[in-house]
Amino acid sequence: MPDNTILNTGAGGDTIASDDIGGVKFQRVKIVEGADGINDGDVSASNPLPVEIIGTPTVTANAGTGTLAVSGPLTDAQLRATAVPISGTVTASGPLTDTQLRATAVPISGTVTANAGTGTLATNVAAATAATLANVASSASNGTLLASNTSRRGAMVHNDSTQVLYLKYGATASTTSYTVKVPADGYFEFPAPTYTGIVDGIWAAANGNARLTEIT
Repeated sequence: MPDNTILNTGAGGDTIASDDIGGVKFQRVKIVEGADGINDGDVSASNPLPVEIIGTPTVTANAGTGTLAVSGPLTDAQLRATAVPISGTVTASGPLTDTQLRATAVPISGTVTANAGTGTLATNVAAATAATLANVASSASNGTLLASNTSRRGAMVHNDSTQVLYLKYGATASTTSYTVKVPADGYFEFPAPTYTGIVDGIWAAANGNARLTEIT
């Protein structure tokens, strides 16, 4: 049977769109959007039918070989798993680039391990900007030569005496508890890494002074 149906056959009635399927006609209906009493127009390419997604949707990935659950922005691990193509201009506002890092020296603190000894690590030590000089009279009993100072970057001691100076990294020096024995008119310079704690000393006999220079 032909498609479409004429109402009130013989009297020239309206033609209703229909589709003949196996001798049975199914009416064709156009969808109109809008709430009750409202006509928001026929559904078309420029006026598509609104759709509400219920539940968590899935997106088929890798040409149908897997699925990717969509529940928000991609994670760092997901972005790094496969190269992401980029086109156009990208403005970076995150970590510094290699070029930016090399443009100006970057201060580093803490422990740095370089290639397990297989390479070379160049370091620049900032110059000291201040030196404090002091004199401490010799004594046959313990006395403090330098107070603890975390800003200390170096120190030098001249034993301006005819007696041996027993210098100790720490408190309470004695002739049997000391770090270094500085001879008469001798000189001692703190080695690196510079010790920053208290420094005590005692002489074999009271004579002269310790000439101290502390660098910060």
